[in-house]
Amino acid sequence: MGEITTGLIASSSYDTNVRQLEDLSLRRQMVQLIEQGTDSVNDDSFPRVVAHLTKEFRDIQRRQQTYTASTGFPNFVRGVSLVSAPVVKPPEIIEGILRQGQKMVIQSASKANKTNLAISRGLAVANGTPWLGRATQCGPVLFVNFELPEWAIHERAKMISDGMGIGIPDQFRIWNLRGVKFATTRQLLDEMVHHLEKEEFKPSLIELDPVYKLYKGRKENESGEMAQVLEEIEEIINETGAAVSFSHHYSKGNKSQADILDRSAGSGVFARDVDAILDVLPHEEQNCFILSSSLRTERNIVPFVFEWEYPICRVRTDLDPSRPKKRTPKKTTQDLKGFVDLIQDQERLRGRELADRAMKDLHISRTKAYDLIRKSKEAGLIQMDPITKTYRDWE
Repeated sequence: MGEITTGLIASSSYDTNVRQLEDLSLRRQMVQLIEQGTDSVNDDSFPRVVAHLTKEFRDIQRRQQTYTASTGFPNFVRGVSLVSAPVVKPPEIIEGILRQGQKMVIQSASKANKTNLAISRGLAVANGTPWLGRATQCGPVLFVNFELPEWAIHERAKMISDGMGIGIPDQFRIWNLRGVKFATTRQLLDEMVHHLEKEEFKPSLIELDPVYKLYKGRKENESGEMAQVLEEIEEIINETGAAVSFSHHYSKGNKSQADILDRSAGSGVFARDVDAILDVLPHEEQNCFILSSSLRTERNIVPFVFEWEYPICRVRTDLDPSRPKKRTPKKTTQDLKGFVDLIQDQERLRGRELADRAMKDLHISRTKAYDLIRKSKEAGLIQMDPITKTYRDWE
């Protein structure tokens, strides 16, 4: 140990000393684990020890990779190398939208069939068939299902694949985790890597559905906490080499007039961090949606409309993507006209009499009738005589 210490002190770099100590510590841990495994070869506890050692070795590997990656900043890229070296782009997973190693979020309002979109997207990539008119690069897909019961996700996958007229290949795999407890995303990732290595399965796309299952108590409106979640998703990308796609929901209210980067709920870090945003906005036509994008490395796609005809969605070239669903208007004076017309010209009715007539003619409850009286009065459509306490049409 004295020789090691002397060598470290002689080093001219404090950072180098620290890295050497970290490396030495990892090596000693490895030796201890090997000795532990050797001692248990003829022991009944061997299977349990092997499982424990596998996790420990993986942790050492991860720490060693982190240590190696943190040994310094990269060198400058020289201008001449930019000219001479060809640009090598990662393969496209979805044409013009998503490349391998990137993060994509699909944001939408409720009832937009986000899970069904994710299943259809995964099946399209696994088969190498188009998704919403976009070509896909055929490759393995892992669908991480946190929410649906196993029977439900399996049923949906079968129905959607039948509707799309494609099969479910072996390179489309579902990881059912509903009810499975994990403390951290790191623990989830370790188990994911373990299963991927065991099955020799290397996905080009990983679907996380839904992403909030990774929050683990962290608040959606806290940018720092959501940044941690996205960093953890980046770790999934780094350790698997796959592109990762997940869905996120709109904040409350009609979003047709909001910028695409301001539509999602919670912190705006989702919009700033991901490489691709696909936005699914309700169209004025029932069961139809407008798909638009905000892409970091590709040109934004031309917005278009698609329609859900469960269990599949299809592009609607006949619908105008500039016509989103409008906000449902609140009650107006026109909406109350049918109620006010119950009062004939020159007629005076007490509140109870007017309510009884509304209940009979409009087939509504007494509570609803008195509510209409109040709203009509506030709108200035009827008035009450302060002496006789009767209502009359506003003249």
